[in-house]
Amino acid sequence: MPRLRDVDDAERSLTVLPETPGLSFVALFALLGVLTLSLLSMLQKILLEIDPFTPIGYVVPIGIGAVSGLGLGIVIRRIRRRQRADQLQWREAIRRSQDQESKFRLLAENARDTIFRWSLVDNSYDYVSPAVQTLTGYPVEDFLVRSDKLFEILHPEDRETLLAMQHRIGERAIPSSIRYRLYHRDGSLVYVHQRHVVVADDDGVPQMLEGIVTDVTAERLALEESRHLTEQLRQTQKVEAIGRLAGGVAHDFNNLLTVIAGNCELALEDLDPGTPLREQIETVLSAAGSAAELTSQLLAFSRKQDLQPVVVTPGPLLQESSHILLQLLGEDVEVVFEAGDPLPDVLIDPRQLQQVLLNLAINARDAMPDGGRLHIRAESLDRRNAYCNRCGLAIDGEYLQIKVSDEGLGIPDEIVESIFDPFFTTKEPGKGTGLGLSTVYGVVHQHGGHVQVESEPGKGTTFLVLLPVADATEVAEVAKPTAPASGARDLQGCERILLVEDEPQVRKLATRYLERFGYRVEAVASGSEAQYLWKESGAGFDLLLTDIVMPGINGQRLAEFLCGQKPELRVVMMSGFADDALDMARLQACGYGFI
Repeated sequence: MPRLRDVDDAERSLTVLPETPGLSFVALFALLGVLTLSLLSMLQKILLEIDPFTPIGYVVPIGIGAVSGLGLGIVIRRIRRRQRADQLQWREAIRRSQDQESKFRLLAENARDTIFRWSLVDNSYDYVSPAVQTLTGYPVEDFLVRSDKLFEILHPEDRETLLAMQHRIGERAIPSSIRYRLYHRDGSLVYVHQRHVVVADDDGVPQMLEGIVTDVTAERLALEESRHLTEQLRQTQKVEAIGRLAGGVAHDFNNLLTVIAGNCELALEDLDPGTPLREQIETVLSAAGSAAELTSQLLAFSRKQDLQPVVVTPGPLLQESSHILLQLLGEDVEVVFEAGDPLPDVLIDPRQLQQVLLNLAINARDAMPDGGRLHIRAESLDRRNAYCNRCGLAIDGEYLQIKVSDEGLGIPDEIVESIFDPFFTTKEPGKGTGLGLSTVYGVVHQHGGHVQVESEPGKGTTFLVLLPVADATEVAEVAKPTAPASGARDLQGCERILLVEDEPQVRKLATRYLERFGYRVEAVASGSEAQYLWKESGAGFDLLLTDIVMPGINGQRLAEFLCGQKPELRVVMMSGFADDALDMARLQACGYGFI
């Protein structure tokens, strides 16, 4: 910043006459003129040997002296006035300059942004404002004494950018602003935006770089957070769209598989064990079973499969699963299981939890073609005010964390966002369906949990499965798993059944099954047809077997209508998958069965 001389120095450079009144000053000079010429006239008379006190010869000298002194006094008086006016102007100019400098210095030293002047001649700071200490944590003196202080705290990746800008100053082609990063004294990273101008001398040679440095860390973090939220929203929308598609495809595909498998089973019952056609039908039935597994995985991803959650103590279940994996994965894969103590209970379908571990283990084995270690660790985890990077949902509360780590090839960054998508696979054709990780994602999220992945190419992959801990209410309401009842009931009967199913082939297959066991079946395709048939038959049905999701009158509304006319009517609901329209609590409250 410019430095001005003090007011006292400026005043000392001025010559000031003593203060005297104007008229007395002029009269004094006139009197001095008279006395001077009178003395000269007296000296002249003495030299001419004339009486010096004679009045002869004094009139003219006195007159001339008076006029000369009067004129000289007036001139000096005018010079004095002009000098005093100039002095006042100098004082006012210096005062204004000093006030302006004080204001600018006060502004610079109280500004939130850092103001600087860099000498291009000395390669050092000529001035740095105190805000630099807030920006970097270092005092102003560090920058004034050490010209390389900025480069000492500069991010290594931005060093070349700043050096290139300095080299271009002589070319008069530097940008008006630049962004770079600094390391604060506390170790944190500070993002800054520098705006500057080059000050040159009269010959155009650059002398100074003057600028302002602004802390834009908060702005940068807000921008990154906005991008992160946008990416989370995009990922969530993608998963939801794929889930709806997968659920719809699985539902329709399941109907077709039901027809294929059902008719195969009926055909096998009619064929003798030695019939050549029997082997072919069994092959078709086996393929239908494999397709049904794919359908189940699609439903898992879309989170629309029917679950049977129970309160599970995960330690024994995970220990048993690790023993199964040890035999399944082969001798070249070492399975290590660790469990924290104690592990919290979780509300989950045990079959689905085992399916999650199986899919993650198979994925890890494929990532370790030469063998390696599979590490499974279960522990209690308390997470507060966190978010799932993949789905954008809150992670807040107590969870059972299952960490599955391998020593495999790792996952490249460019595909890590796609690994949970259905049918996405990096395996060779015929060696994977691409539904393993998508099933994991769907099962975990259907149980209210989260799944995350940490991977680095060449250093392995870790999957984190977070399952919410069962609270006291859930533990009281849901029993722990019990052994299934053994034995089968005799399905023979003669009662009259009203069958309502909108899919023609499924309706036909169900009719054949029920009639084979002796039941009398009346099958219709919609709720309105069922109501009409009910009136025509005089409510002569013993059981209503109806699909839930149908156009027009759905299964629940139809059941409520018919039970209102015949309270003793038995009702069994059917559905290919668990949909939002399926209210299991309401079905149980009404006493309806469900298959």
